[in-house]
Amino acid sequence: MIQAISRDGSFVLVGEYLANRIRRVWLKGPKANSSDLFMLLAGRPDNIKRNSRGQFWIAVNSVIGCSTLSSGVRVTENGIVLQTVSLVEEYGAEVASEVQEYNGTLYGGSLLASYAIIFTS
Repeated sequence: MIQAISRDGSFVLVGEYLANRIRRVWLKGPKANSSDLFMLLAGRPDNIKRNSRGQFWIAVNSVIGCSTLSSGVRVTENGIVLQTVSLVEEYGAEVASEVQEYNGTLYGGSLLASYAIIFTS
């Protein structure tokens, strides 16, 4: 199952890595077969995952000089930012590939790291 599809299946989110933005591609309804700008980001989006509440977690990597600052950003289906979690302490200069929430626990992963991280609230 593709996790970047909205709960009702009306749209899918597509990250545009080099453009630092997320597009919403409409699959159903009056806007079907069209797309619009979902949100601009301060960094490069990687994987997008939907949680059980219909919100999305986006792994975002910002390059500042020679450093990479990774974070997980939780947004609503309307693109409103609800939470940002820094992953710098866990991954340093390595890029975060994925942030996934499951049963209230947040997991992070990187293609460059030999471990996953677990955040609990």
